[in-house]
Amino acid sequence: VLLVLGYGLIQIIEDRCHYIYEIDIPGASVRHELRHRLQYEFLQLQKIDPEAWPAGRCVAILDGEVDSLVNNVWESMFQMAKQMMRLVSLVATVFWHLRNARGIQITLGAVYLLLAYGIINNVIAREPNLVDMAKRKRDWAFAMFSVATHQVHDSRQGLWRGSDGQDTLENVTFFGKVSMIYRKRAFH
Repeated sequence: VLLVLGYGLIQIIEDRCHYIYEIDIPGASVRHELRHRLQYEFLQLQKIDPEAWPAGRCVAILDGEVDSLVNNVWESMFQMAKQMMRLVSLVATVFWHLRNARGIQITLGAVYLLLAYGIINNVIAREPNLVDMAKRKRDWAFAMFSVATHQVHDSRQGLWRGSDGQDTLENVTFFGKVSMIYRKRAFH
């Protein structure tokens, strides 16, 4: 009973700490700093090679890639530490409760090791597929932002043929198709 109450109290404290962490210290400051530094680099690159770094590409990186990097790398480290602590405490608790049953401890130890081995091999085997899907998602996000940027630019320059709205409808339909492909890629 005391152990269950202790775990409940630890969970309440952990949830409160996580809430405070998400409100006060999320990756927002990291995102801000990274965007600031990237914008400085993009402005420097405009002097060196403006053709390679058009505005749409820079904006897409500032929007999508920064969020992806912070969410999937920076904040993942904190989640990984949290999950590892949970795993260690769970395994330690199970082995402590079964301290008098060596046979069960050996069996559970073997099962835990096999599960860990399977998870690691699964991640290693799927890595090329995950990287490929992430690149496709990124490329279609760039394509969507590029199409939107070019359409707005062409509209401002008066490069569309008719004034009957047919060009607008065609361009919006094309943009809708591109954004739908991006949307489908975003779910992977």
